[in-house]
Amino acid sequence: MNEILTPIILGLIGGVTPGPIILLAFSEVLKGSKKGLANGGIYLIYAGLTEFFIGLFLIITSKSFQVPAIVFHLLSIIGIVLLIYIAIKIFNIRSIKYNDKTTSIRPIHIIGLMILNGPLWVFWVSVCLPSAFKLGQLVNHGEYIFLLVFEFSMMTGLGIMLFGFNTFRDYLSNYKIVRITFRILTIILGLLIIKMIYTESLFFCSLIK
Repeated sequence: MNEILTPIILGLIGGVTPGPIILLAFSEVLKGSKKGLANGGIYLIYAGLTEFFIGLFLIITSKSFQVPAIVFHLLSIIGIVLLIYIAIKIFNIRSIKYNDKTTSIRPIHIIGLMILNGPLWVFWVSVCLPSAFKLGQLVNHGEYIFLLVFEFSMMTGLGIMLFGFNTFRDYLSNYKIVRITFRILTIILGLLIIKMIYTESLFFCSLIK
């Protein structure tokens, strides 16, 4: 029972914890009630499916190969660059009109951000994989059950955050408030970027020493 609770807890925590994907989904909700919510949901679906295949890939390959941790840290550097690009796009939003094509973010950006998210890979390798294979020792194909339960819990958490934000969207329809909100989203993304840069700097400095 405890082994089943592990992916549920990890998934829910991952879903409700503020991150770049949920912030992008929030940005879409601000653009329009129905279409914005739909696009925000699509972002979360793409993110969930991408992480699912990342987890599946790691579960399958980890049985035969051991990927060096430095690979994930190198991926994280590329992910930081992509985060900066997305943060600039959000900061430059001047209108909440959905048809503003200059501020649109394509699904490929979401997929790329997930794939190049080094901390996500490290989290899966260091936390999820050991727990998944532990469940696999108790139940046939338990590692794959872990993956399914984790992703379902994570998508549930993301859905709760998205619909909760959409509920209060009417209070954020004022143009000035929306601009401030986008600035706040940019600042939060900036803090995430700074944290990632700091973490990766510590890692590479330790290699030099």
